Amino acid sequence: LLTRTELFRQLNAGEFKELFSEMQKRTLAEGEVLYQQEDEGHSMFVCLEGLLSSSVETEEEGYVKVRTIRAGQYFGEGAILGDQRRKTTITTNTEVLLYEITSEALEPKLEQHTELRDQLQASASESVDEVKRMVEQAVKDKAAKPVVKRKTAMQKVAQAFFPGMFEGGEEKKDK
Repeated sequence: LLTRTELFRQLNAGEFKELFSEMQKRTLAEGEVLYQQEDEGHSMFVCLEGLLSSSVETEEEGYVKVRTIRAGQYFGEGAILGDQRRKTTITTNTEVLLYEITSEALEPKLEQHTELRDQLQASASESVDEVKRMVEQAVKDKAAKPVVKRKTAMQKVAQAFFPGMFEGGEEKKDK
């Protein structure tokens, strides 16, 4: 699967073998956090098996899910391109097998294959745009969602004993 991954298609067999020898295989359990938003990063990852979630934390909305990462997809490429801070938090949804590629291991290949660097830059830019879109959508969804006032236990008991007195949360006034 690794050799068929879009990321490595531009490398010949020898270049891939050289890069593969420097990759670190990692297995993570369900629910593990691979990295947190704002962590310093110097590597990217390729998912071989499992599912991961990418999310961002905002002051207004809390955690907002950005995307699901599946087998064959890569992520974290911003760290390879010089952006040292992670833009999202990555959490496993299932048990996951992935490979970590450090910037030191990939840099020589990026110098030899400018189209590979261009591909990573386009992907990183698309990821940033996706984060912005998902946060904007979460804000819109929250604004459109009606605020539901929950009844207290006492209100529920009173309504059970006096069903005609409460309608829509407001007391009826009969005179």
